[in-house]
Amino acid sequence: MQLKIGESMSGFRLIEEQTISEIGGIGRVFEHEKSGVRVVSLKNEDPHQVFAMGFQTLPMDETGAAHIVEHAVCCASKHYPLKETFVALGQGSICTTMNACTYPDMTIYYAASPHEEDLMGVAKVYLDLVFHPLIYEKSEYFKQEGWHYHVEEDGNLSYSGVVYHEMEGEYAEAITHLENQKQKALFPDTPYRYDSGGLPEAIPNLTEEAFLAFHQKYYQGSNCIIILYGDGNLKDQLHYLNENGLQQVPKGDYKAILPCQEPFKALQRRTAYYPVEVEEEAETLICLSFVIGDSSDQDLRLSFEVLEHMLLRSAASPLLKTLVIEEELGVSLSDGGYDTSRKQPVFTITLKGCEEEAGMQFESSVFRVLRTLVKEGIPKDLIEASLQTLAFELKEVDASYEPIGIQYSEMVLSSCFYGQGTFEPLYYEKAFEKLNELRHEGYFETLIEKYLLNNPHSLCMTLIPSEALGRANEEQKIKILEVAKSAMTKAQFQKLIQDNKRLKNEQLIENTKEGLGLLPHLTKRQMPKLLKVPKLEQLTLEGCEVLIEEADTKDIAYIHFLFNARGVPQEDLPYLGILAHLFTYVGTETKDYVAIENTINTHTGGIHSAIHAYHLFNEDGYSPIFKVSCKVLTEALGAFEALMTDLFLNTNFKEKAKIKEALGHMVYEMERSYIGAPEYRSMQRLYTYFSEEGSYEDQVSGLAFYHFIKPLYEHFEEQFEQLSKALKSVLEKVIRKSNVRLAMTIGKHQKQKVLYTIRSLITHLPGEKGVDYTYTFKVQETKEAFCVGQEVQAIAAGFDFKKQGYRYDGSLEVISNILENTYLWDRVRLQGGAYGCEIFLSEEGYLAISSYCDPHLKKTLEVYEGIGMYLEQLEIEPDLLERYIVSTLGTMLAPISMERRSERLCHYLITHTGPKERQQIYDEILNTTPESLQKASQLFKAMSSHNHYCVIGNKETITKCKNIFEVIHFTI
Repeated sequence: MQLKIGESMSGFRLIEEQTISEIGGIGRVFEHEKSGVRVVSLKNEDPHQVFAMGFQTLPMDETGAAHIVEHAVCCASKHYPLKETFVALGQGSICTTMNACTYPDMTIYYAASPHEEDLMGVAKVYLDLVFHPLIYEKSEYFKQEGWHYHVEEDGNLSYSGVVYHEMEGEYAEAITHLENQKQKALFPDTPYRYDSGGLPEAIPNLTEEAFLAFHQKYYQGSNCIIILYGDGNLKDQLHYLNENGLQQVPKGDYKAILPCQEPFKALQRRTAYYPVEVEEEAETLICLSFVIGDSSDQDLRLSFEVLEHMLLRSAASPLLKTLVIEEELGVSLSDGGYDTSRKQPVFTITLKGCEEEAGMQFESSVFRVLRTLVKEGIPKDLIEASLQTLAFELKEVDASYEPIGIQYSEMVLSSCFYGQGTFEPLYYEKAFEKLNELRHEGYFETLIEKYLLNNPHSLCMTLIPSEALGRANEEQKIKILEVAKSAMTKAQFQKLIQDNKRLKNEQLIENTKEGLGLLPHLTKRQMPKLLKVPKLEQLTLEGCEVLIEEADTKDIAYIHFLFNARGVPQEDLPYLGILAHLFTYVGTETKDYVAIENTINTHTGGIHSAIHAYHLFNEDGYSPIFKVSCKVLTEALGAFEALMTDLFLNTNFKEKAKIKEALGHMVYEMERSYIGAPEYRSMQRLYTYFSEEGSYEDQVSGLAFYHFIKPLYEHFEEQFEQLSKALKSVLEKVIRKSNVRLAMTIGKHQKQKVLYTIRSLITHLPGEKGVDYTYTFKVQETKEAFCVGQEVQAIAAGFDFKKQGYRYDGSLEVISNILENTYLWDRVRLQGGAYGCEIFLSEEGYLAISSYCDPHLKKTLEVYEGIGMYLEQLEIEPDLLERYIVSTLGTMLAPISMERRSERLCHYLITHTGPKERQQIYDEILNTTPESLQKASQLFKAMSSHNHYCVIGNKETITKCKNIFEVIHFTI
């Protein structure tokens, strides 16, 4: 672009330009002269383009105004007055992500697409939604997304609203309460003392007037920054934005001002409580938090990312060894870390699964370990391993499931709103070089001394569970609702009922053809007929099957060792699940666990193991696979070969304390997952009702696995010897040359070096072939519920449609897309107040539906049962069907990271599928017809007559519906 600083084009004035080698491109800053909106361009050759738009949005209390505004503006706008415009916009788009997110101090709306016309069309609608929403004309959006009074069947009032129920789900976890209390204590004089998402008990205090005032204050041009990332035509993009939205944006006079908290004079100690239900097994959490400088200091930022790995993320962490393994004060340091989502970053050491009285010893032990590290020095191999971990992450860049342009957008927006250099967070090469130069000169020890040991702006907090607080909160909520009802006249109460009825009716109204015609969209003609075919090569290496994909991997080899796990007897399957957690986490005959961890982090980008049952294509069987996934640079292949040989042949299970720590962490995380991720656990349990592979995975990672490892942990001392022998036996049965296949995504010029290394490695594996066992599981259809300390439910239902004579077809993906964005969205989210509801289909013939953060139970199950009838009666316009087809195709056209490409390669190799089968699904999606809907209606009707479901949620709600369950568990 030939434009000088100060010159203008399409209404934009260029005010800054810099070359940024870290992103492989040029950064430019423009100001739109009429609206005051700043546009930051990150121009490089990445085809996965991103549009992001951010506003500084500082919370003034805990009513969640920023969060509710974020939801509500997406409903409808001046030029797009549709029902759920944001949802409708996704149809006809191949955007790989379209979302909005509320941060502690800003709100971001973003989208990514490999198609520039698609992305800019979405940008046009985004601009209208955020600057000209219909929230001022229609109060229904505030009620629907925020909160309103709901009249129960017995006439009592309750609260309902999408954000309200979402935050109920968030605050079911103790760690969310700890985070909230921590921010209040660390930043008492700044907006960070409030949760921008909203506290459930505070959300009903938000008035519609305050909600509108919040939008009016923050959503103006002078407070808006737009990010354009990727290989798009910048000149055309700027012209498009000027002509399609920015001319009408109110400039305003907002000045981004975010005060810093004055440092404390001394460490603060606080005790706080969080509500739990009676008889609920609950934990105490303890943390030490330190405010670390300013987010603009890139040297400090990178330094603490390395320190985070040393002290908290590495299995070789001295803190982990002392707090969890030796002193057994708690079970996990997995939360906490270095948080840069605020102007003043915070480094937190969080110990979970503690006893209430552990607080003083925790603080004393942490500072003792830190003082020892300063005095004696951090082990050099730990420093080297942590630095190499960060170096690998910076080189790989795209390991995240979000497009890298979104990560860059978040970094730039934060820097801008904090009044810092626009591109400063993107410059890391010089800072990293400096770290390398200083790593053995006491640099990290000095940081620990200054920012952790001698930092007065710090906090030690103990969070304790309280049944009394739980009862008091519930009684208070009931009292407030009773007072609200008693304050209503009979006419007001009837009006409330009628208003709610009208709202529910409006939520079921379909968008008109004319309304949908307002939205930009792509057509089938713009879609490619053929998917890109990867360059695959299948060969045999030392008798082992190998599948290779050649790609531009930045000299990183993605290598998966896929071991047939059928050599493990059925009664030993839970040990295989434990092995998947312990492999690489414990030592070998030649190295202890600390040396193994440091070697892995020094010479690789990570080695991870997992056990998974893969269904075989067009077959009834499945293949249980013990997968060892590795990332390694070509230059480190020699060290990699020695490391993998040691792990495969010499891993032992003699480090008693380390194994106990790992087992305790497994038990803890599984228990917490029933509250923190109930939608995942309910789905996992559901598959055991009708699937052999679901039952298999239950033994290695599900509820059956939990019931195996919990007593093992509780009686660890007497069972350790037997456990050690069983793990060694299982490892020897799995790690055999005759069991292994390999899937590798590598660069063209790496190929021969990688193959040489793998050939050598394979020759070291034991060659004898073992016995393959046949497993017999009791697959039992049931309707099951688990009561946990949640106010809301996760409701999973489904069945095996293949057994009922139906087959998987790509058109089912289109139909699921339609259902998720119409029938289920309207009835489960809009009417029901749940945060979401999704359909999961598998080529094996499994169908599952899951809602989450759902205040209802029976009503949601009734919605599921009505899907077949809905589809049977659905008449869909050809134009609308085409939009759904296009957006479904987008899921198959989306660019993915190298790591995910390598995972797809594993699937090809194990299931006997490949690009041909993917193309067939793509063709079936492309050729979906209205008749496909009628055919699918019968499938969903069959689900209602062969329905199985698993619910995880509130004890009172489940008990009220006890007649619909065959089994109710009051503990997991």
